Amino acid sequence: MGSRNAVWAGVTLGVVAAVGGFSSAAQDGLYRSAQLKSLDRRGFELTVPSPNEQAPESAASGENPDPSGVWYHVRRQDLRSARTELERLKEEYPSWRVPPDLSAAVSGKPTIDVAADRYQQRVDATVEAIGNGTLLDRSIAGLSELVEARSDSGAAERLGRAFEDAEEFGLAVEWFDRALALAVFGSDQYVAAVYGLVRAHSVLGQWDRATYYAGVLPPDSEGREVVVQIISGAASSAASEAAKTGDWLLAEKLAAIAEINEASQIRTDLGWVALDAGDGVRAASLFEAGPQSEESRYGRILALGEYKADTELFLAACEQPDRSARQSQACGDALAERAASAYESEDWAEVISLDVAARGLGLVRDDMRLISGWSNYRQGNYNAALQAFEETVGSETDAVEGLIQTYMTTGRYDELEARALAGDARFLAMYREKMGELALIRKRSVFASSVLAPNTEGLSEPAITLGAFVRDKTGASGADRLTWQGGAISASTIVGKHKFSLGLEAGHLHVGTPGQGAAIGSLQPSGVVPDAGAVLTMPWGRWDFEEIDRAYSVTIGTTPIGGDVAPLPAIELTAERNWESFIGAISMRATPRMDSLLAMSGRQDAATRATWGRVVEVGPEVRAIALLNQNLSISVNAEVNLLRGHRVADNTHVGTSASLTYELKPSGFDYVRVGPSYGFDHYAHNANFFTIGHGGYYSPKASHNLGAFIDFLTLEGGKWVVAGRVTAAWQYSVEAPAARFPLDDDGTRFQGITQSQFGTDSMVRSAVLLGPNLVLGGYARVSHAPSGRDFAAGLTLTIPFGARTGVSSSDLPHFSDRSWP
Repeated sequence: MGSRNAVWAGVTLGVVAAVGGFSSAAQDGLYRSAQLKSLDRRGFELTVPSPNEQAPESAASGENPDPSGVWYHVRRQDLRSARTELERLKEEYPSWRVPPDLSAAVSGKPTIDVAADRYQQRVDATVEAIGNGTLLDRSIAGLSELVEARSDSGAAERLGRAFEDAEEFGLAVEWFDRALALAVFGSDQYVAAVYGLVRAHSVLGQWDRATYYAGVLPPDSEGREVVVQIISGAASSAASEAAKTGDWLLAEKLAAIAEINEASQIRTDLGWVALDAGDGVRAASLFEAGPQSEESRYGRILALGEYKADTELFLAACEQPDRSARQSQACGDALAERAASAYESEDWAEVISLDVAARGLGLVRDDMRLISGWSNYRQGNYNAALQAFEETVGSETDAVEGLIQTYMTTGRYDELEARALAGDARFLAMYREKMGELALIRKRSVFASSVLAPNTEGLSEPAITLGAFVRDKTGASGADRLTWQGGAISASTIVGKHKFSLGLEAGHLHVGTPGQGAAIGSLQPSGVVPDAGAVLTMPWGRWDFEEIDRAYSVTIGTTPIGGDVAPLPAIELTAERNWESFIGAISMRATPRMDSLLAMSGRQDAATRATWGRVVEVGPEVRAIALLNQNLSISVNAEVNLLRGHRVADNTHVGTSASLTYELKPSGFDYVRVGPSYGFDHYAHNANFFTIGHGGYYSPKASHNLGAFIDFLTLEGGKWVVAGRVTAAWQYSVEAPAARFPLDDDGTRFQGITQSQFGTDSMVRSAVLLGPNLVLGGYARVSHAPSGRDFAAGLTLTIPFGARTGVSSSDLPHFSDRSWP
């Protein structure tokens, strides 16, 4: 019964659709809901009779006219029209005997035909019994005889519909056949009987009989069209149900029947069933086989996408000139999917090409524009990348990152800053994050605080730093030996991108007592013991200015104050510039040498009271770092200096160094850098002596250092940070012979020295956040070189006025004991 219900739904909808009761969309919904389970699946052929073929003999006979028209006028009390219609029937059917009740009714005589009344009551009761399921005698043979005796095709058709409604389609066929035999050919009752037969045979799966009746009506009649609609609708419903159960052989046969209606959309309907089942290949074929419409074209697009027919999908979705909105969407989806696949394969050119194609079709999609922006970025098409990111920045968060990254890569930091300050909060927040990350990499703490980068809280507030240090350097007593203990105080504050610092260092420097006959001063005999030390101070002030891509600093102070030779002003100017893969810096300086007491602040000759020393080194230094890839870089330094002092012979120095660095990023570290290094120094004269005219500073004719290093920094922003560097190298040096008195050469000479040894230089620095307003720092360093051993250590205590949440590399203390601030 259920399967017949499904077809019955299709049959009913076929009739309703034919008379305008339902839209095709409504039909489709009901067809899909029907359940067809017991169709006769034997083979059959679609047989539609020729329009010229004769109607069945019983229907064509003229012996039994249809008096329903006469009764129609009687019921309306139009007796004149009733008599006219009756006379017409009598002339057309001369052997017909007019029933007494009809004759009496037409004459207007007030007679009561009890038999006719009982007959009508019996028909009504039988229809009601069929409807409520109380009819016991299904054959109703007696009523059948009465219907035929009265040639009542209307009652026969009515009983057929009753059995049809009760889903007893075999009995419905019998009564529709009887109605057809009793009806006048071409009359309304005749057409209604044909409809019933078509419906019932369709439900029973008797498609050859159903299609037969399509030929019993005139080809150009409205009834013929309705019959075609009924058959097509029923077959379509059955085909859809067969397809849903996977019986595609039956579905195809039923689809062929449904196509008796040339406008049938059954292929499209089956296409959707196949697509729902995931059979994209079959679905695409079905969508293509049926009448072409927007729906079928769209379905084919989806089907092609189901089995990744990229080229066909593109052609189907994008080359249709009159694309609907959803076809355009599918076209964009197809292009976007191909672009995403190309992007994953890093085929940047293909991504860009597909984006251009989409825009040429009038399809501007943010997802494609975004990956097109990144593809242009990776190919170096930065202007195109900026345009793509700008167009999608309103909807895509990644576009904000793309804009910022492109501005950074091209070095357009001023434009980026203006864009960030004028943009929305989202842009500004990401700008601060990205620039903060880069500032930490480039160690631009002042700039990081100016953009409020993460983990820079309190960094821009004023701070005071107190420090204590000790230095011990081996050498000859009273000459190049050095023991220095002292302290330092400094204050700093940051205003925007500017940092201002002031400081003072002071300490006692002790060099020991010269031995008997030591080559110091004028070498004149004297009973006065030479001064063995001094209390020295060095005031200084510094200005720093930082942008993300450049930094400038100016330091002004003096050489050490408190020695035997009056101090001189000291200054250092530095400029640094960062590009995407290159860093360059240049410094100009006039700073004191810190090798010995003589070099730092001068000495007084014990015999003659003459003073000499206090060496200032003047000249440029150039530094360059080239980033070869993400992990590998090469660094080169070069400097040329003029060394001058009070009553000290002038000297020149040329130095250079190079290193190859491989950078690692193990867990817990900002970086770990390793690599080989080489350094070379050359002085025109050997001034590493302590007689008048010499400067007391290490000045080999040639010094070579070839070795390797490891450099590290732990992660910044936490409660502590540690940095360190260890260098191990083979060192070879040549110290040339020198005149004993370079300014007044008496012909005597100091002997030169050539030596080689394995040397090391190790240092570590740290900073710990003890509290929101207290940072403890410490450092230690020891080196072994041909000039001797040099050790230094110190502690600092920084008191920031603003609460700090973490420390960074800018909090690490500097080795102020070894070089000028």
